[in-house]
Amino acid sequence: MASTDSDQQTVLAPELQGVWMHDPTDPEGTIFQYLYGGASNAESVGVSSTALRFAGRKYPVFDFGDPQSGSYDLAITVPFSDTWYDEIAALRALPVSRTTMCFRDARARVFFGVVLEVKFADKMHGTQVSFTVQRNDYSEEV
Repeated sequence: MASTDSDQQTVLAPELQGVWMHDPTDPEGTIFQYLYGGASNAESVGVSSTALRFAGRKYPVFDFGDPQSGSYDLAITVPFSDTWYDEIAALRALPVSRTTMCFRDARARVFFGVVLEVKFADKMHGTQVSFTVQRNDYSEEV
């Protein structure tokens, strides 16, 4: 079996529309597609460091550690439909589930992480949902 880790993976796959999410331990039973998401997603990558300031130096010197950080900001619109309640319930469950989830989008991102908070805004046509996925250390057996 091949193994992937929590680093971003670029895969050749059919073009995806919107944002897909699922629990990697049960993809078939937990998959959701949000068609109206992904137009304004954002990703960040960081490393751990300590700024050291020395007498006689105008600017700091940085000492870098091995740990990295990453996050993935999503904004999804869930329009009113027959599946609206189930789609909102799945998003509402993200932070309380305390589960690593897999997110995929039309930009070929594959992102494993946890969601700590989800924000819901009522709109005339449905619900605007926004949240940040915090990358965590996760290995998936493929």
